[in-house]
Amino acid sequence: MATHELVAQTLSAWREAERVLERLPPDSPDHETALLLALELHALFLDLTEGRDASMADLTSSRMTVHHAHELLSGIGAGH
Repeated sequence: MATHELVAQTLSAWREAERVLERLPPDSPDHETALLLALELHALFLDLTEGRDASMADLTSSRMTVHHAHELLSGIGAGH
């Protein structure tokens, strides 16, 4: 199973993506980015918590996804 820390980080990023999405008007250029991030992070959270053992490559990829999401969200959030 995935590390508890990674699951917590993914959940945090997913929630942040949803908060940013709620603040953005639907016609905002960043709305689609925030929506896609929220969907991707939700799917990742489900993958991490389904109870199967993740490979090291899966965990590395998941960490990179969460890190990238945080970077994008901080850029979006700074403008709104």
